[in-house]
Amino acid sequence: MIEYRNLLIWSSVSKAMNTLTFGLTTKPLLRICEPSTTRTVCPSHLTVRMSEPNNGRSVLICDVLDTLVADPFSRGMHTHFGFSTMKEFLAAKTPHAWIKFELGEYDEATLAADFFKDKRHVDIDAFKKFLLDTYRLLPGVAELLKDLRAHDVPVHLCSNYGPWHMLIEQVVGLQRDYGTQWTFVSSQQGARKPHRDAYERVAKIAQVPPSQCVLLDDRGHNCDGALVAGYRGAVRFDNAAQARMELAPFFGDWLLDGISK
Repeated sequence: MIEYRNLLIWSSVSKAMNTLTFGLTTKPLLRICEPSTTRTVCPSHLTVRMSEPNNGRSVLICDVLDTLVADPFSRGMHTHFGFSTMKEFLAAKTPHAWIKFELGEYDEATLAADFFKDKRHVDIDAFKKFLLDTYRLLPGVAELLKDLRAHDVPVHLCSNYGPWHMLIEQVVGLQRDYGTQWTFVSSQQGARKPHRDAYERVAKIAQVPPSQCVLLDDRGHNCDGALVAGYRGAVRFDNAAQARMELAPFFGDWLLDGISK
């Protein structure tokens, strides 16, 4: 693990200033951790971690599900398969099947055959219809993506997902409507976050060094992995307004203007 010392940045209470300052206020906006020779570890709950200063232009490496798009897994998948609780669904599901699908080791037929421990039938077409009906942009994400595009911030999608990522594109048009790029999908690359290879591959495909990459992801361990791989920073996504505040140090204070939209 990379080791850090904690730096606390506070936000000015005056919106008119529209900048991050080192003034004293009552509520911290974000925490940034920088490399240190001391053995102080960045607390796992911090959402923004920054590595070494970078003079190059940053690019955004962005997760998809539960960062930009609602994840069907936690939005009714258990009821789709006839389970009354998520706990029952997880107990019946084969733990490795979906991961193998995400790594490109399973095709649709193999996924269906191995999805449940008892080998019950899985109607793939009905499953895909459920996914299509459930995918949607999270609140505030459309406006965030439009602002990033308007300010010429390159956005490269990096998703642990199977070939069904094109179903997501079909519904919400992340590339079609918002100019992002499906740069890394785990089933195409044979690697998943938080494995270091995933971060290095997306940077290589995007033709930028890891030191110019900033990750936006809803999983803390994925953010940790990005920093280990040498990324300039990592922001753990909670909501669009929070993401704007914590991406602003990397891309500009114009992101703060959209918080009230």
